[in-house]
Order: sequence, then structure tokens, then C-alpha cells
Amino acid sequence: MPSCTNALVLGDPVHLRLIGPLELTGAQSGNPPSLPRGRAVLLFALLAVHRNRVVSKDTIIETLWPDHAPPTATQTVASLVSRLRKVVGTCLERAGSGYRLNTTGWQVDVDEAARLTRAAERHLHAGEPAFADVAARRALGLLGAGRAVEEFQPADWSANLDRTLQRLLRRAREAAWQAAEHLHDHRQAANLASAAAHDDPYDEPAWRALMAAQYRLGSAGAALHTFSRLRRTLRTELGTDPDPRTEALHGAILQGRPTPPPARTRPAAPADAPHQRLTGRDDELDRLQAGWRRALTGHPTTVVLRGGVGVGTSALLSALRRQVQHDGATVLAARCPGPERLLDVPVLEQAIEDFCRTARPEEITRAADGIADRLQAVMPHLDAIDGPARHGDERARPPAHGHTDAAALFLRGLSSDHPVLLAVDDAHCADARTLETLHHLSQDAAGHRMMVVLGAREDGADRIARHLPHSTQLPLEPLGLRAVAELAARHDVPQAAHRVHQLTAGRPALVLAALRAARAGAPLDDPDQLPDTLINAALDLVHHVAEPMTHLLRTAALIGPTFCFEQLLRAAGTDGWRTAQQVEQALRVGLLTADGDALTFVGELLHTALYRAVPAPLRAGLTAYVRSR
Repeated sequence: MPSCTNALVLGDPVHLRLIGPLELTGAQSGNPPSLPRGRAVLLFALLAVHRNRVVSKDTIIETLWPDHAPPTATQTVASLVSRLRKVVGTCLERAGSGYRLNTTGWQVDVDEAARLTRAAERHLHAGEPAFADVAARRALGLLGAGRAVEEFQPADWSANLDRTLQRLLRRAREAAWQAAEHLHDHRQAANLASAAAHDDPYDEPAWRALMAAQYRLGSAGAALHTFSRLRRTLRTELGTDPDPRTEALHGAILQGRPTPPPARTRPAAPADAPHQRLTGRDDELDRLQAGWRRALTGHPTTVVLRGGVGVGTSALLSALRRQVQHDGATVLAARCPGPERLLDVPVLEQAIEDFCRTARPEEITRAADGIADRLQAVMPHLDAIDGPARHGDERARPPAHGHTDAAALFLRGLSSDHPVLLAVDDAHCADARTLETLHHLSQDAAGHRMMVVLGAREDGADRIARHLPHSTQLPLEPLGLRAVAELAARHDVPQAAHRVHQLTAGRPALVLAALRAARAGAPLDDPDQLPDTLINAALDLVHHVAEPMTHLLRTAALIGPTFCFEQLLRAAGTDGWRTAQQVEQALRVGLLTADGDALTFVGELLHTALYRAVPAPLRAGLTAYVRSR
């Protein structure tokens, strides 16, 4: 089912909350329209509960007028639909004689809870209890918000959703207590199993998990008492005895023998959306995932992805963000602006504001507890910080080293609820305030489940390392020929792999541009015939580094693909030290490479693009002039 048009009204992403009070929000700035009152909101709730399915006109009328429908019911329904479309746009669709709310592309809490529960079960089967714990806890956080659309009285139209939520809650608790047992958090396992047994006194696996957790906590007496309660309940109310597995656990506890680890009784859930593999970056992703696992155990981790221009740090950051967010972690993303672009709000504060606009209010309130006033001082237009936190004791969370900024404290508070990944791209452009916040985040953060990953160009990575001396440096190299060949096969141009690698020197952005050109039939062997799209992609890469360097490299390109610094210095006619600094920067970011006294453009495409960037009428004369110097 194709997604519908809603961004003009609500702003993407659209969040639909069905657990607890009905709530519809979007990211549109200003004051987007809210749901109308009366029968219109009841109609919306009915369609939302049955989202992506057709609700007949008869069902709508019976729900809106359960006792007696007026003669004008059909016209009234049409009028209510018209009012709702002012909020949700074309997402409210006419389908035959009924209507359907198309939530494709929306973020619906029920669907998210179901996806996270499946992810937790899948991670358990894969032997990844730390990941399962994150996903299960996030699902439980969503499912614990209340019953379905709780402002409406329980009715037939919402009963199926309530049953769905109860089943999800049971599965999420089971996944959570099993993950807790594998992580040796027996108290957490006992609490979860006890809650499940309280809600369903006949849930024998929950009773069994409670017994095992109590026994592992060193309280055999409590475990035996739990077994007695279960046996009495089953015999009195169902006329049956406990399951043989429960009897075997009871016997092990009586004899003081070790109990077996929790076994999965539910089949592994298939992946909802398999993570797209990032070709040529398996090792780097594995190292990042290892850092994330460490962060999940309460050991905060900071990783700096460093590499030359165009080696794919942004793509790797995005892949990590997708994987971590898919498994239920809280992700905040930021991009540092270049020196030519100043922001009104510092980059990390902006990332917090962006997160707060779509986060659940209770998450924000807990994270801001005790520091709400300080947050408001640096983010005065952030309306999401309110409630009890604004009246909390500002001394409740004292600074660790004289001054710890509010952004760092908020992120630490956020990580107390759920693991947090902070991904900062173009970190080589970070200002002093951003680096200070990142430094505070790395200080006295033990016990917080947080990972900070910074994408930085090679020429700025050392500056970051000085501010974050305990960070892990992860260098990114260009793609090798094997990875380029794999990408070429995916683009149905396997024969172009070697030439593409020769042209691009393995820079992912240029590799993809060259493969698209090859698939379109563009000749790649003749430098004069390279398409403008490919040339422009290479020039954009150079411009991304620094504009003054572009002029110098164009001059170098007129000399040839290989040149000496003395030749460039004479041809450029500029200050020697300034020219040397620009060449040194070009070497650091991987635009040039050195072999003895010779300097060479990295990849044929860079040289060709910079040579062709000189206007054709000037090219021959300037080339002769430069080479004669």
C-alpha cells in the first residue's frame, strides 16, 4: 500500500499513539491542526484502531450511533470525514462504501511495540541477550502506557486491539525476563515474571521463571513458596497439576542443584526489515557493534570514524543508526555545520530539540528531572520540557567537574531509561562548545548506557582526539577492488568494476556515481567522454573540502596527473607557505598522494574533473603557461 500525503499538514514523521490516550502528532513547525472533537474523534479512533483496513459505512454508523442512527447519518459521516481530512490529508481514503486510514509511513506505537517484541525474540535466538534486552524494554515502555485508546469506554470496536496488546505484553515480558536471566540480572527477571504471573495466574512459564529467578537470587524458600502458590491455584481452579518442567525445577530447587538456563519456547521471529548490508564495511560495522555491546553493559563508548574526503563516514554512521534504532535504542543525530554556516542553536542542543519534538513526554520529563530550568535557559523555545521536572531540585544532579552543561546531563538522564546512541557527522567542524559537551559526556559516565560516534575528516580527527583522549579511533579506507566488483555486479555492470576502481580510487560516493553512469551506457575509458554527472560528483567532493584548495588543485591538474611541489609553486604564483599548507591538507584528506618528491591525484577521475573545470577556451593556453613555468 503506497504511503499517503500528510507532510503538508502534519509534517513527517507522523506519530500515532493508540496505547493510552489517543494522540496524533507530526513534525510540522508552528501550530498544525489538531483532531476535532465529538463524533469526529471517535470516527478517527475507529479508523486508527483498524488502520490500513477498510471499515464499512455500516460499522461506522453503528459505532457513532449505537442506539439509534438519525436519517442523516450518511451525510454526517461524510462531513466528519471531510473535517478529518483537514488534519490527515489523503491518508483518509474512500474504499468502496467504507473508509480506510492509511498509516503507511507513519510511526504507530502498537506496530512499533510488535516489531520490537519480534526483534527481542529474534535476538534471543541469535544468542544476543543484550540486544534483546534493549528491544524488549523499549516494547514494554510502549505497552505499559495504558489500554487501547483509553479515553473511550471499552467497546467491541477496540476489543481486538486490547487483546493484541495483552498478547504483546506477555511476549515482551517473556523476552525481557529471558534476556535478564542471560545477563544475570535475576532481580529484573523476577520482577518481570512476577508482573506476568499477577496479570495471568495461569501463565505457568511466568511462574516458572519467577521460581528460577528467586532461586538464583539465593532465596530457595521464596522459590518453593511460589511453587506452592502455583500448585494450589492450578488444583483449586483448574483441577490439574503443574507442568512436568515446573515439577522438575521444583525438584532441582529442593535438592539444591543448578537450574538450567531459560529455554526459548517460541519460534524465532523473522526479521521485519533486514539491515541493508554496507558493502566493504563489514569489519567496521562489526567493530561498531562491539562498541555498542560494551555500551549496553554500562561502559560508555566514544568512537571517532576518521577518513579522507568521500570515504563513506556518513553512510557508515547512517547504517549504524538504522541498526541501533531498529532494535529499540534512542538515537540522536547531529551534523556540525561548516565555518561558513553559523547556527542559532549549538548543534547538540539542536539534536536534543529535534528529539524532544517527537519523543514521548514522559521520556523527556524523566531525562530533564532536576535540570529543566538549565535546559530552558539554553533552549528557550523548547516547549516539550515541562511538568514535574520544571519544579525539581536543581541540586538533584550536581555537576561532576564544576560545570557540566545541561545538554550532557540531559543525554545522561536519557540513557537511564534506554540506551542512547549519539551520532555526530562532520565532527571535524565542531565548535568549542560542542567539543566541551562531548568531553563532559565522556567524564564520570560509568553506568550510563551510551555510545557516541563521531564522523570526522582526517584533517580534523586529531583535534577531536585531543579533546576526547579516551576515544577509540576507527580509520576508514577507500573500498577495495573486491567491494567495487560486488557493487558493480549489483548494478549489472560487472565488466566495469576494474575501470571504476581505477577512476575513483574506491571512494564510495564516486564509485556509485560511476556505476550509475556505466549502467546508463556512458563510456568510462575515454577521459574526454566522461559524463558531466560524474565530473560534477568529483568536483563536489573537492568543493566539500575547501574552496581555496579547489583553485590550487585546478592549477595542479593543468600540470598533469603527477607533478612536483616546485612546479605547482611556480605555476600558482602564491605564497609558498600557504601553498604548502593547502597541499598538506590535500594529502591528509586523500585528494593527493605522495611518492618521494612526486605528488599524484588519487584516482583518475579527480584529475580529469579538475582539468575539465578549467573553461575550454582557456585550457590550452593555461596548460602551456603552467608547464612552461
